Amino acid sequence: MAGKDGWILVNRGMGNLHTSKDGNVAGAVCSETGMRGAYQKYKEMMAATEAK
Repeated sequence: MAGKDGWILVNRGMGNLHTSKDGNVAGAVCSETGMRGAYQKYKEMMAATEAK
């Protein structure tokens, strides 16, 4: 069960994303793009574990 802590928001820079030349999503250094990517991968890996 979740604790009393608030949500972690990683929405900074969402409106300023673009696709880089190598096909990856890119944004400004302070845009939290990397954190969103890390959370997406974590969610993907946890969902794969449940499916087994």
